[in-house]
Amino acid sequence: MDIEVVSENAYARKVNVTVPATHVREAFDRAISNVMQKAKIPGFRQGKVPRHVAEQRFGPSTVADVAGNL
Repeated sequence: MDIEVVSENAYARKVNVTVPATHVREAFDRAISNVMQKAKIPGFRQGKVPRHVAEQRFGPSTVADVAGNL
């Protein structure tokens, strides 16, 4: 993980954070696995939701959660 602080002027700073893609992918995989276990979707038993269905339905919110946590 790289963190860079850039001075824009005397009172403002900009922080750039770079996270490796493997770390992001692992965090997303863990988060979507938790969603798959807890999701209640009509036509599937709880904990038996296919990954692609969970990603379609909960993908954007899971991405936002992972980004916030990282």
